[in-house]
Amino acid sequence: MKRLLKNRSGTAEIVGTVLFLVILFFFFSNVFLWHNQVTREMDQVVADKTNSAVRIEKTVLLGIPVNSSDWRPYQYLRESKTPNGYCLVGETYTFITGVDEAEETLVADIRVSIYASYNDPYSESCFVYIKDFNQVAWVNTGLMIMNGYRWCNTTLSLPGSYIDTGGNVEIEIADASSQLGFNDTAQGTLSIASMDVCADWIALQVTNIGGSDAALSRLWIVTATDHAYRDLNDALVAGGSTRTIMFTTETTMVADDASSLVVNYAPTAGQATFRVLTTLGNNAACSIDFPD
Repeated sequence: MKRLLKNRSGTAEIVGTVLFLVILFFFFSNVFLWHNQVTREMDQVVADKTNSAVRIEKTVLLGIPVNSSDWRPYQYLRESKTPNGYCLVGETYTFITGVDEAEETLVADIRVSIYASYNDPYSESCFVYIKDFNQVAWVNTGLMIMNGYRWCNTTLSLPGSYIDTGGNVEIEIADASSQLGFNDTAQGTLSIASMDVCADWIALQVTNIGGSDAALSRLWIVTATDHAYRDLNDALVAGGSTRTIMFTTETTMVADDASSLVVNYAPTAGQATFRVLTTLGNNAACSIDFPD
């Protein structure tokens, strides 16, 4: 032992060998622990990705009903006849929807709701017409107002035809004389309790069909002439829940409420494909045909 202690080179080799072994032990221990941790994290990521698949589809958001300032609770038919029949005083009813020309392609449909009664000596009914601004003609909505209060409701597709450049919708109510084919000059009484028009909006609905939360990273928009995207800022969709993506012609994206997002998009006529991407790499797509 004394000889070993006096031999400095031998002591250095032993100490160096021991330190080398200690370093190797810590190095391989840390590598093993790091590999184990990374493997567990990747397994968790794969499990979260598998359990957070998403679905995207077209939906319709109900708009705000607007009333016409032209109608009064009780009105009478005119003596003069129009192509649609004897029309009410005021002839047309204008509803200001607030939809500008750029937003018309984002409107999904036009809903007309009337709660009214029509009393006529000949027990006629009234027909409800809407102005088609593309054809410059009145279109029969199929709604009939008869004796006794009742709701008359209809939903019209191709809404761009019924909204003028100022965002107005025009309604005309005429008696059935033109439909019945005789010259009826008797006046009837129309009682309107409620009459409104509503422009519903095209939107997207993203559904998390898994049990883990998903974060929406980006929305890709692909058309025949364009390939663009909108960042969704990792908007969270809880497991089993949905979030709505609404469109606006504004230039920025803002959060609307706890369940909705608003993105800037002004569509052109034709088909557009929307693909949503999550931070974990899940994606889903749907297509919407926008009318002229």
